[in-house]
Amino acid sequence: MRRATVLALIAALVGLAVRLRPAPVRLARVTSVQPGPPATASLTLVYGGGAMPHSLVLDVFGASGAGSAAVEGGPHFVEVVLEQPLLAPYRVRVTAAYRVLGRLVVRRYAG
Repeated sequence: MRRATVLALIAALVGLAVRLRPAPVRLARVTSVQPGPPATASLTLVYGGGAMPHSLVLDVFGASGAGSAAVEGGPHFVEVVLEQPLLAPYRVRVTAAYRVLGRLVVRRYAG
């Protein structure tokens, strides 16, 4: 009986730790670029397991320009307004802010 209680407690603590861990951005990529006006880039985001970000800053860079967007929560699709239509190759940089036990945690990811 005690062994089962201890194992259940350990499983609950492990589950809580996994849910409190910040969900990493596994993939951030440009799926399309619209010439506009205004020019926009469509981004797709994929997250790992854990707590979703409180906010994100998405920076998109290309051979011909750049754009940036700040969004709340952990969206999976984002439209970023660009200075001008981008030429490939594209680079995406994601800065994610999380709240973990009341503390601000900031992580940067390159997509």
